[in-house]
Amino acid sequence: LGHTLPALLKAGESASLEYKSSLRWDYREGRTSSSIDEAVTRTIAAFQNHRGGTLLIGVDDSGSVLGLERDYASLRRKDRDGWEQYLMTCVQRRLGAASCLLMHVMFHEMDGRDVCRVLVEPSTQPVFHATDRGVEYLIRSGNGTRALDVREALDYMRERSA
Repeated sequence: LGHTLPALLKAGESASLEYKSSLRWDYREGRTSSSIDEAVTRTIAAFQNHRGGTLLIGVDDSGSVLGLERDYASLRRKDRDGWEQYLMTCVQRRLGAASCLLMHVMFHEMDGRDVCRVLVEPSTQPVFHATDRGVEYLIRSGNGTRALDVREALDYMRERSA
């Protein structure tokens, strides 16, 4: 909570800090893509199933600020409020409404660009991530997000609740 945005950008990704370039805009494809918001909700689920964490959106993997302006341009409401509503809709659709209550969204401006900081609290209940392919259970492993198979998920949940 107390870390400044520049400090978080310098820190690099870790078990409790993740960078995502955007929520909607695929920089490689040069267009919006639903796989982008899925990557964001996967990270949120993994943080909720682990110890919580901070997600910075509008930042590339090297910690450079890209901003949210391309995301804004792709929305009906082209501002921070419209963007946050879209984020919460994605989280509710893929993780459930209870997951929204474990998120705190803040916006920062850096170099004239918006960055979103999402503080994610750990959940006391398992959080499952719904996709078109099915449902998955995700955790943070080092500086990445990892899906557990059924046996691993049960063992992890049992261990976590002990």
